[in-house]
Amino acid sequence: MTKRYTVLVIAALLVCFAALGQTTIDQLEYFIDTDPGAGNGTPVSVNADVAVSTVFTVPTAALSTGFHRLFVRARFADGRWGQMEEQAFYLLQPVANPTPDISAMEYFIDTDPGAGNGTPVSVNPGVAVSTVFTVPTAVLSTGFHRLFVRARFADGRWGQMEEQAFYLLQPVANPTPDISAMEYFIDTDPGAGNGTPVSVNADVAVSTVFTVPTAALSTGFHRLFVRARFADGRWGQMEEQAFYLLQPVANPTPDISAMEYFIDTDPGAGNGTPVSVNADVAVSTVFTVPTAALSTGFHRLFVRARFADGRWGQMEEQAFYLFQPSGLPRNIVAAEVFFDQDPGAGNGIPVSLGTPAPSIATTVSITVPPLSLGQHLMYLRAQFDNGAWGLVDLDTIEVFPGVVCFADMDEDGYGDGANSQVFVMGCPLEFVADSSDCDDTNAAVHPGAAEICNSVDDNCNGLIDQDELVQAAPKVFLQGPYVSATQLMHDSLRVKDLIPLTEPYTGLTNFTHTGGGGGEQTTPAVLAVTGQNAVVDWVFLELRRHTNPVQVLATRAALVQRDENPAQRLIGGKYVLWAANGRIDTQLKYNGSNNDRTSILSVVGLTTPNAVVPGYRVQDYNLDGVVKYNGSANDRNVLLGNVGITTPSAIVEDQVAR
Repeated sequence: MTKRYTVLVIAALLVCFAALGQTTIDQLEYFIDTDPGAGNGTPVSVNADVAVSTVFTVPTAALSTGFHRLFVRARFADGRWGQMEEQAFYLLQPVANPTPDISAMEYFIDTDPGAGNGTPVSVNPGVAVSTVFTVPTAVLSTGFHRLFVRARFADGRWGQMEEQAFYLLQPVANPTPDISAMEYFIDTDPGAGNGTPVSVNADVAVSTVFTVPTAALSTGFHRLFVRARFADGRWGQMEEQAFYLLQPVANPTPDISAMEYFIDTDPGAGNGTPVSVNADVAVSTVFTVPTAALSTGFHRLFVRARFADGRWGQMEEQAFYLFQPSGLPRNIVAAEVFFDQDPGAGNGIPVSLGTPAPSIATTVSITVPPLSLGQHLMYLRAQFDNGAWGLVDLDTIEVFPGVVCFADMDEDGYGDGANSQVFVMGCPLEFVADSSDCDDTNAAVHPGAAEICNSVDDNCNGLIDQDELVQAAPKVFLQGPYVSATQLMHDSLRVKDLIPLTEPYTGLTNFTHTGGGGGEQTTPAVLAVTGQNAVVDWVFLELRRHTNPVQVLATRAALVQRDENPAQRLIGGKYVLWAANGRIDTQLKYNGSNNDRTSILSVVGLTTPNAVVPGYRVQDYNLDGVVKYNGSANDRNVLLGNVGITTPSAIVEDQVAR
C-alpha cells in the first residue's frame, strides 16, 4: 500500500547579522510549536559564517493534522542566540493510494449558502488547480463585500474557504476625476480628513512622492497610513507601510574607510585592488578596471568595503563578458527576444534596430508567441558586427487574461465593432463588451431602439424606417360629439377656442409617447377652418406590431376633422370610438368603485352638482367645451348611454389605448 506523507521544506533560509564580526553564526536549530529552550531544538547543519543559507527537511510523521508553527533560530560565535524566524503551516494526514484531491470548486459572496450550494467554477480535477473566473456584480449593492472560494476533494469533503474582501463602486456616467485629495498619518488615525494633506492633482489615478518628517517620532517600529478622497466626498481604503526608525547619531564615525575589488578569484580580505574613496558612512565612486590581462569570455567583478572598526563587509558581484579589443568599438547589428527557454543564439524573435551603432536606444513592438497565463521570463540579446552574441538581459512579465472591448463613444451601451482593443482588467470607461452598434456617434441609434420615420436604421437591423414601419392615415369618429342626424361631429371645442396649439398628451401620466412622437403642433389658421373640415379635437394614436399587440412601435398626436370616416365599433350604424372614459383606464363604469361618473363630480364639485365648468378636460364626454353633471347636454348621460340606460351597473371594456 502506497502512502503519501507531507513534509515541510524550508528553502533558502538566510540569517544575516551585519553588526557582528566574521563567522558570526556557528549553529542553527528549529522546533515546532513549543520552545524547548535555546540550544535544545533540532540542529540544522550549517557552515559557520556571517550569513548562512540552507535548505533542510522537517519530518512531520509525529505531528497531528491541523495548524502548526515552525521556529528557526541561529547562535552567534559568542554563544548568544538570535531572534526566531516563524512560519505557520497546515498539516494534512497521509492518504492511502490518493486520487486527485480537488474535484469541484464553488464561490459565493457575503453569505454562505452551504457547502455545495455556491456558484460552481469549472476546473479540471487534480491535486492542485489554478483557474480564472468572472464574478458578476450587477445585483450587488455599492460598498464592501466578501468573496469566498472553496474546493471539494475527491472523497466528497469540502476544504477550507479562501476569502477576499472587495469594494464595489456603481458605474458612473461621464465620471469626474475620482481622487480629489490625499492625506497621511502615522500610527494613530486622527479621523478621515484630519491627516496631513498631500498635494495631488485631481484625477482617476494619482502617483506622487512626498516627504514624511520623523523628528517627533520615537526610535522603533511605526506604521505609515495613506488614504485618498473621491470627488463625491467619500474617503477610500487606507494603504499601510510599516517602517523602523533609527535615531541619528551625533558626529558619527565614518563607517567605510577603504574599498577594494578583485576579478573571479578572492585573494582574501584586504588583498584586492584598492579603490580610492573618502571615509564616510556611505560612499559612491566610479573606478576603472583594467582588462588587458583577462581572457575573452565571462568574468565576475567583486567589490567590498572595510568599516572603520576593521571589519570587511559583504561583497557586491557583477558578471560581465569581455571581448578582445579590435581597435574599433563593436557595432550592434541585430537583436532578438525569446521567452522562458533559450532557442539558441540567432533563433529568437528578431527585433528591428535600424542603423548599426555601438549602443542603440529604441522602442520596438514585437509579436509575442502564445503564452499561458501567469509569469514568464523574457530575454533580450544583441549581436555585434563580428558575429558574436552578447550577454542576455532578463526581465519578468506576467500574462493576464485579455478582454476584447469595443469603443462606445456615444455611451449608449453598445460598442463599435470596427473599433476594438484588448484590456487586461475588463472594459474601461467608453468601452463595452458589445459590438453591435451601427452608429457610435448617435446615442439614439443602437439595437433595440425604436424605429422612427427619419431615413435612418435606428435599431441596427439593416433596415431603415421605410422598410419596417408604415405610413397611416387613420379616420375616426369620436362618439361624444357625433351627431347622427348630420353624420358629422360638432366642433364646440374649436368654437370656444379650447383646442390648444400643442398636443395635450405629453404632460399626462397615462399617455407615453414613443418612436419620436410627442410635441406635435398646429396653427391658428388650421383651427380657423369651419364646415366639414373644422377640427374637433386632438387624438392619441398608437402603432402596434400585429404579431405582438402589446408592443407599441410608435405614437403620434393628431387632429380629427368633423367629417372623418368612421372606424372601430358599430353603434347605430356608425363605427365610432367610445367616449366617457374620464379615469383614462381600460373600462367604462357608471356605478361602483372607480367609476367615470364620479370623475365628472370631481370637476364640478361634489356639493355643487349643478355647476358648469368650462375648459379642455377629459370629463367633457360630449366635447362641447363644458363639463356638466346635471341639466341638458350633460356629460353624465353620454356615459350612461354607453354602459346602457337599463344596465347602469354594467362595465364596458374600453377599446382604445390609454
